[in-house]
Amino acid sequence: MGIEILAPAGSPESIYAAVRCGTNAVYVGGSRFSARANATNFTADELSAAVDY
Repeated sequence: MGIEILAPAGSPESIYAAVRCGTNAVYVGGSRFSARANATNFTADELSAAVDY
């Protein structure tokens, strides 16, 4: 079993960059569910596009 790289992603651009750099997984916050309530979070459409990516 190897090491897994988990990266935070606060924008769609940071998801794409993390994947291009080899991360295994990212964690994000949605507009209706996030531990970072005061942060700018992903809309449902942005999350859907990120999953498709």
